[in-house]
Amino acid sequence: MRVPIAHIPTDQDCVDDAVAYDAWWFRREVALGLAEADDGKLIPHDQVVAEMRVHIEERRKARKGR
Repeated sequence: MRVPIAHIPTDQDCVDDAVAYDAWWFRREVALGLAEADDGKLIPHDQVVAEMRVHIEERRKARKGR
């Protein structure tokens, strides 16, 4: 009785899977972002920048305290 040999993945298979996943992930993230924008859940750019500056400064202080 012959047992069929399973498909052995190649590097190209891995690349194809990664590209397909990235495309799927990107489309999903864009769709979620657009849905949030439609729902009015946008955060103003200036607010994001201000929050990130505070976060970065906190991380700097924590790193100096080690």
